[in-house]
Amino acid sequence: MNLEATLALLAAAAAVFFVARHFHERPYEPGRVWQPPWLAIMFVSALFAVGALAHLFTLVTGTPLRGRFAP
Repeated sequence: MNLEATLALLAAAAAVFFVARHFHERPYEPGRVWQPPWLAIMFVSALFAVGALAHLFTLVTGTPLRGRFAP
């Protein structure tokens, strides 16, 4: 992925996170049958944002991130 795609993924993940946060904080409406799992959507979008930030770091610095147990 190039820089533009990484920034677009980061922006999309942040937008999804804040929209899900908005809907998660709305008060409960009695009589509504189903609500999407907003907390799980926030978690997944935050995970994508952290991954995009790590990839952005590798693109900017030029050094890949190494795992804890990598040789």
